[in-house]
Amino acid sequence: MIVGRQPRAFGICFGAVVVAYFAANIIGFCYKDFRLYTDSDLIERFIDVEIATHRAAIANTVQTPKDFIANYPDCCKVAAGQQALNWLMVVLGAGMRDVYLTYPLLIDENLRQYTVIYSTDCCAGVWAKRTDY
Repeated sequence: MIVGRQPRAFGICFGAVVVAYFAANIIGFCYKDFRLYTDSDLIERFIDVEIATHRAAIANTVQTPKDFIANYPDCCKVAAGQQALNWLMVVLGAGMRDVYLTYPLLIDENLRQYTVIYSTDCCAGVWAKRTDY
């Protein structure tokens, strides 16, 4: 009697693991780093990149992501990635999110509204970067 139930219990456990795996992929869990990158994590990561890239053109009072957000409170958002090819890519772990950073940047001695969009995968790797002045 017990022997007959083992395959059934195994099937249920296996099914639960598969469902949990795909659910974690959909919400953006990174198996490589074994952590979930939140929207705040992604925003701070790419603010650091922007500060390093445009150090001379960003206000001197901005040294950290927290300073950046304090100076530009409506600067940042994260949205479902526009680069994801289809729902199958999301389920298989290639789900992407777009990180939008908008802030004033000194370009050719003019202060312009600058928007950069980073398309990132579940492990915060950059797949694409687009800019708009």
